[in-house]
Amino acid sequence: MQTDQRTARQSPYERVTEISRELKILAADTGAVLIALAQLNRGPEQRQDKRPAVSDLRDSGALEQDADAILLLHREDYYEPESERSGETDLIVAKHRNGPTATVTVAHQFHYSRLRDMSAAEEPAP
Repeated sequence: MQTDQRTARQSPYERVTEISRELKILAADTGAVLIALAQLNRGPEQRQDKRPAVSDLRDSGALEQDADAILLLHREDYYEPESERSGETDLIVAKHRNGPTATVTVAHQFHYSRLRDMSAAEEPAP
């Protein structure tokens, strides 16, 4: 999206709200599936339970309102390096307009930049 004088005068909240709405309209007009990434605020860091929530999305409630689905990632070993859950990532389906919400635990393999289904059989080495 292009930056113009109008966006230069907008607050971060207003910019994110406008972008969120424009993406929602674009998806509806084109029938395309759009994936938008959003930064979290510092809410999880300040709580005992570090798992992110939809309310932790940074800068605008419009992200929550406009999204059909919201997926959040949580790694216990990020906060506790000696965690028994080292190598695991919780994929939190925090919002799903047409389906259930849930948490799915996957294995993270950062050396391959991927997440894997932990229930899948090991793939043979290439």
